[in-house]
Amino acid sequence: MASALTDKLSRLVKQISGQARITESNVTDMLREVRMALLEADVALPVVRDFIARVKEKALGQEVMGSLKPGQALVGIVNRELAATMGEGVADINLAAQPPAVILMAGLQGAGKTTTTAKLAKHLIEKRKKKVLTVSGDVYRPAAIEQLKTVTKQAGAEWFPSTPEQKPLDIALAAINGGTGGGFPFRWDESYGARIGVMPLGGPTSAIRWVDIDPCYIFHGVNAHARGDDVVIDVCQLPSMFTEKPDRRPNAVHRYTVGTGGADLTVRDEILSDEQMDLPAIDRRRTGRPHENAWYLQVEQTNDGFGDFTGITRRDSKTGATDRFEAGERYRMNEGTFVADGEGDGEGWLLAYGWDRARGASDLMVFEALDMAKGPIAQVHLPVRVPYGFHGWWLPDER
Repeated sequence: MASALTDKLSRLVKQISGQARITESNVTDMLREVRMALLEADVALPVVRDFIARVKEKALGQEVMGSLKPGQALVGIVNRELAATMGEGVADINLAAQPPAVILMAGLQGAGKTTTTAKLAKHLIEKRKKKVLTVSGDVYRPAAIEQLKTVTKQAGAEWFPSTPEQKPLDIALAAINGGTGGGFPFRWDESYGARIGVMPLGGPTSAIRWVDIDPCYIFHGVNAHARGDDVVIDVCQLPSMFTEKPDRRPNAVHRYTVGTGGADLTVRDEILSDEQMDLPAIDRRRTGRPHENAWYLQVEQTNDGFGDFTGITRRDSKTGATDRFEAGERYRMNEGTFVADGEGDGEGWLLAYGWDRARGASDLMVFEALDMAKGPIAQVHLPVRVPYGFHGWWLPDER
């Protein structure tokens, strides 16, 4: 970028030399060339616009001082504003992160990402005494992967292999998890096993008792209640989590019945539904008691191992019957929040955010909680998108 700007500015200096004042025509001519050079160097358009506006404001009408020619004065203005745009002074790389510190190199093809990566690696090794690992996520250019391997060796850094058949996300996660033995703080290890702990509501913690279950991962519990000496726990169960590669096995809604009457705990595991559902909601008045209804986000597996939330399903806990709102291609849903409006379990409303992919923002949707298939009876168009994972809780005004 610097050499291209130098060439363009040099040509324009010759064109506008000898004039007593920098005119709007002079400025327009030069800034047109500067603008093209910046855009060709992949500088963001808003940054270019702001830069051009600042130069034009400072350049128009400026008197030529001493022996400076107009071209040199204009070049000086451009130089100072370029320096301000790129950041005045020297800013060090902030490596104050839980290891490994990740640096992303991004840019157009041919911009120099690979060679710059090697130079940066060499600097960090020699000047900062750091261990450096490089990995290429450019699966569209196999030659770039090999080039990074070569320059990494020359820089004295470690190289993490990748192939064009892999997905960039899988490559990045694998490098972070396994590249240096550090990295992401969680990692799946089935040999650790899994277990359920049961303790009295009033404690103490020393009274907790454990029982082993098959290895699995549980983000979200649905509800739990006591039934005689048994503790009944409904959960959304995943087969694993934080694996090196995404686990594409399906999740399911499970019920664990833990028997507490004997010297040792016992457990029975049953699948309530093998439909792909998670992020549950219940009538909170039933928390800790048997519930009749639960609302789940419908999960559709995607090729990257994650999933799309394509609707909301109400499941009758007694009969297993379901009542579903299908969001269609336009919307992706967030979890529901139940709002009571009656005495019975499920009598009321379900509120949920729906991401309108066509509009690029979210809607607040209101459903009749016991008739999800009817679809939303009201929608509020929000000016922004509400991200996945925002949990909600309804409190009436008097609370």
